Amino acid sequence: MLVTCTDEDVQYVGDTIQGALRAPAYAASHQGNGRRLRLGLIDPDCVLLVDCGSGEVRPVHRGEAGVTGVVAMAADTAVGVCRGQIDLAAALAAGDIVVDGEGVVLLELFAGITERELVATG
Repeated sequence: MLVTCTDEDVQYVGDTIQGALRAPAYAASHQGNGRRLRLGLIDPDCVLLVDCGSGEVRPVHRGEAGVTGVVAMAADTAVGVCRGQIDLAAALAAGDIVVDGEGVVLLELFAGITERELVATG
């Protein structure tokens, strides 16, 4: 079953991650990276595939093949991290974010998003 992600928060997180993947600085330093990561969001429930090689973020089947890492968190946590309102390290320490495999790559991307958001907003 394909999970549809229609919630505004899920759309925001997906668009933000996709924009970060396609940013020239990230693309140049990660060119040829074939990592495929699964971001599981809760409330609303949605699974996004983050394809670091193609720069694509899209809803996927829960059992998508070829995934090298997983990150799971509530959608509002993901939005807060993207906006710089929630400290990534604190959320990890509190158990609000769960990481498996190469999911740490996605956390690095989230950290970069937060830095860009803070610079953009002053």
